[in-house]
Amino acid sequence: MQKLKIAVIGSNVYETPFVRAFSKFDVDAVYLNQCVQKMKEVSQVGESYLDMARYYIEKNRCPRTNDNVYKEKLVETIKQDSFSGVIVNTFKFCDFYPFDQMYIKKALGDDIPVLGIEHDLMSRDEGQIMTRLEAFFESIRKKGRGRASATAKGDYFVGIDSGSHATKAVCLDKGRTILSSAIVSTGTSVKGSGKEALDKVLKEAGIKRGDVAKIVATGYGRENIDFADESVTEITCHALGANYILRDGGTIIDIGGQDSKAIKINKDGAVQKFAMNDKCAAGTGRFLEVIADRLEMTLEEFARLAVASKGAVAVSSMCSVFAESEVISLIASGSSKEEISRGIHQSIAARTASLVKRVEGEPPYYMSGGVAKNRAMVKELSDSLDSNVTVIKNPQIVGALGAAIHAAGK
Repeated sequence: MQKLKIAVIGSNVYETPFVRAFSKFDVDAVYLNQCVQKMKEVSQVGESYLDMARYYIEKNRCPRTNDNVYKEKLVETIKQDSFSGVIVNTFKFCDFYPFDQMYIKKALGDDIPVLGIEHDLMSRDEGQIMTRLEAFFESIRKKGRGRASATAKGDYFVGIDSGSHATKAVCLDKGRTILSSAIVSTGTSVKGSGKEALDKVLKEAGIKRGDVAKIVATGYGRENIDFADESVTEITCHALGANYILRDGGTIIDIGGQDSKAIKINKDGAVQKFAMNDKCAAGTGRFLEVIADRLEMTLEEFARLAVASKGAVAVSSMCSVFAESEVISLIASGSSKEEISRGIHQSIAARTASLVKRVEGEPPYYMSGGVAKNRAMVKELSDSLDSNVTVIKNPQIVGALGAAIHAAGK
């Protein structure tokens, strides 16, 4: 596998996920600029004032001092040195590098992809960062269009999508015909639910574990499905699964239990651009659950109220904690459950539409994932995007289907 040459610009990288992702995808990371560096000992700099002056003059600068000449040289270096992609890494609330990212992205166009990573150096960021990095490298390598291992033995392929709430599995034969699928509760054991889903699809298909050539895991808990032969991000898998069903390109919207995604794919199912929400639960399936629970109703009842409502109240907070408090205040002020429900769905739809805008999404729009079963969300998304959003057939298994397709290769 040929090394990927990736330019890294911005704040110091959060070492663990970056190093893991670089190693997994055989990335040659070239750090063109980092605003924060470990200070060298004076003995390493040199003894003379000239040596010390040269060190401080030549060291990388904070982006607030960057002018257009600096940016132009940076873009020229990236183009001339044949980089496969660029990562712009920045600390939360540092506004300088995002502006540099916009400049670089515009200057490079579609020839060299640019990924923005924002974090606060906290360990809880690792999962989100890994997903973004892996999906970025997968799209560059076009992993979704690879081939099954030449050493694989067996006539069947299984994809397992380990979500925060449900674990899905799909079994395909060599002709890519869907033989079986299963959905089980993830519960407290990612590995256990993965095995349960696997056993169910094998039993339904009437085959044994030894007949399976390859198992690919995706989703929230993919790294913990240790019996899988490979793990692939849900970005790539939802693109492959949607393309298998639709036989076309478009913009895929997936509102999951822990995060939301907008994915722009071409007619071959390759990811062109993607965007994910922040690590916060705002705008996710979990957010809907929290508010429905506060209103003492099921998600199905919550959605029905939104569809039936003729009006809506604006919900200003998208934080699940603060929104819950706001809902209590709205109830106290006399707002109906119907109006609150519709207001919540409208807020999430508007937030999701902004993700679609970030990937320059355009019709046709499709929705995958469990929240696609929510008629109120589909309706509000269609209104926010000013275009019809079509729910993909069997939306919950799209990710698992894509994982099985990746396992089967071409």
